Amino acid sequence: MTAQIGERLYYEGIVYTMATDPFYQFLKNNEVERKQYGRCSACWRGYLGQWKIENDKLYLIGLHEFGETSQNTLMTRIFPNQQEVFADWFSGEIRIPRGEMLKYVHAGYSSLFKRVF
Repeated sequence: MTAQIGERLYYEGIVYTMATDPFYQFLKNNEVERKQYGRCSACWRGYLGQWKIENDKLYLIGLHEFGETSQNTLMTRIFPNQQEVFADWFSGEIRIPRGEMLKYVHAGYSSLFKRVF
């Protein structure tokens, strides 16, 4: 598996790239029909999310299927009329690689970075 494209996280005015997939748990717990676009080896999950942390809570603020030209198509279909959704389904760790990449690993989010928080 190729190293994967990270999802965006907005926190305290800074945009980070996560090595975490918080939406996966939602998909696992709910039946969600998704179109299957031509997959990219760097995005096996087939979607890209945008997130924010506010008041120590994680919110989904954008979600679209990889390869879809319109933004937030998946968000609109799953969470109609909602601009943001509290991610109460997620209780895992959010990994944010920082600094120099020390070792590229051609698998998921396994590359090693100088710092991870």
